[in-house]
Amino acid sequence: MEVGISIGNRKVTDLDYADDIALLTDNEAALQSFVDQVVFFGAMLGLKINADKTKVMAACTTVAPRINVQGTDVESVDSFRYLGCLISNRNSCESDILSRICLAQAAYQLLHPCLFAREDVSIPTKMRVYLASVRSVLVYGCESWTVTSSLSSTLDSCEFGFLRRLLGVKSFPFPRNSEVLRRCGIHSSLSQFVKRS
Repeated sequence: MEVGISIGNRKVTDLDYADDIALLTDNEAALQSFVDQVVFFGAMLGLKINADKTKVMAACTTVAPRINVQGTDVESVDSFRYLGCLISNRNSCESDILSRICLAQAAYQLLHPCLFAREDVSIPTKMRVYLASVRSVLVYGCESWTVTSSLSSTLDSCEFGFLRRLLGVKSFPFPRNSEVLRRCGIHSSLSQFVKRS
């Protein structure tokens, strides 16, 4: 039985990184056969598949596949984290982007009282920390995003909120986005940065 999915003119069977593996097939029978092979050959090398940590996700169908690892049913999910990115069966990166925004907000909140809110720290110093500790969290995995205009607006709104707080802007009238970027020493908006990635 042939396994894998066609991407362009290539057949892709799996995505591997360290001890994480994502098996790719276009039907349930091929996936079960593939899982059985991985279990069999892994055992020959002393490796054991943890059925409790194993998940199965189907895309472009409403029928959840029934897969087992050595007799233990594998949980079927609508999304899962792979290498820090949220993979969804909805054929959209929106869930991953919203997840990244939440993680970046958490990183910003941790740094705000001890660094970003302080008036004795220069804007260039705050920006170096911001770019390394907040923006990097926000854009992790962005190379694989397909960003709609709505998601671009969401990303920009999030970042301009961070930057205005970092600059100490607390009331109306807020400075224009171009002025915020200039004062922060950033040459392009977050959505422009993502589109170039």
